[in-house]
Amino acid sequence: MQRTRAFLLSLAGLLGASTANAQSRGAATGWAEVSEPGGDFYFTESLDLRGVLRPSAGVLVDYSYPPATVRGAQLVRDRVAMHLRGTLVIGDRLRIGASMPAVAFQHGNDLVDGGSVILRAGERAAFGDLRLTSDVRVFGTYTKRIRGAVGLAVTLPTGSRDQYTSDGVVKVAPRIMLAGNFHDLVGAVKVGMTFRTATPDFAGRELAHDAFFAASAGIKVNDRFVLGPEILGTATITGANALSKRSFPVELLLGGRVRIADDFQLGSSIGGTVTSADGAPSLRVLALAEWTPDPCVDKDGDGICATEDACPMVDGVRTGDPRTNGCPLDRDRDGVPDRVDRCPDTAGPRREDAAHSGCPDDEPLPEDTEPEAPQR
Repeated sequence: MQRTRAFLLSLAGLLGASTANAQSRGAATGWAEVSEPGGDFYFTESLDLRGVLRPSAGVLVDYSYPPATVRGAQLVRDRVAMHLRGTLVIGDRLRIGASMPAVAFQHGNDLVDGGSVILRAGERAAFGDLRLTSDVRVFGTYTKRIRGAVGLAVTLPTGSRDQYTSDGVVKVAPRIMLAGNFHDLVGAVKVGMTFRTATPDFAGRELAHDAFFAASAGIKVNDRFVLGPEILGTATITGANALSKRSFPVELLLGGRVRIADDFQLGSSIGGTVTSADGAPSLRVLALAEWTPDPCVDKDGDGICATEDACPMVDGVRTGDPRTNGCPLDRDRDGVPDRVDRCPDTAGPRREDAAHSGCPDDEPLPEDTEPEAPQR
């Protein structure tokens, strides 16, 4: 009995020491919840859920400085990370995705107190936490002015607390998303909650449940180029540090994207924190490359997909005739658009003389282009 009691006391001591050691370890710092590939922005969702089985994939490179500072010590001073992301849109309504972050390079300084190392610097490459997502479109479509969706993100602790790439717990984050467009203006909003299955401690701060938000706006040119600002932040809403300044990081960035060769996107964004909080880098630079097939390539910007546009390189109007859909109005069908046809109801050839273009040889000139009578 005495041996058993001694063994149990020893085991309890080891467990207690292990728990204390775990509480002194790191947490996921400097990370941002990036958007799924294929949208207009970096942190919000454009909700382009078109396609029966449409895949997208891409890589986003994230440089941050410094992503982890505690008590003046830059545990991670510089970090270069990559987010490997992929999605699949199913049935014009459901999207499933996965994102795996990985640190390629980082370095920093130890946190030292009284000659003892309290927290060691992140100095090695490491994986982050795997994120799995599922989003469902609730109303609106991509061509409508406003659309909405609900979703769920589940983050698995595949990263390393010692390298500040993981909290070491499973996180579940329901989210609500809105997106819209008005002519050349586009925007999106995302809000949600992050629930942790446990509450680890990091540098004396309890990691409890968070609320998060992101908002984006931009100008979209010819359905290919987007430029605009984004703001994002999180706030701890439970525990001893709820709603404290230290647990409320907010970042502001300016970024752009350009679509090339119809199925690819390139882009970059730059910005940093606007608050003083843990895990908010003063500088963040993003760069991305994505493969995201566009189900509606619209090169002339008339709102009609190239697969349905009889004049895919000329701005036109939608008609019920597949032979003229997307072409400029041409009532007499002589190949001269009405906007430059001087005889829009009578077929005629295109002429170098704009005053006669679209008129047959025997057609009198329109009244507003009749030559003046010679002066006597």
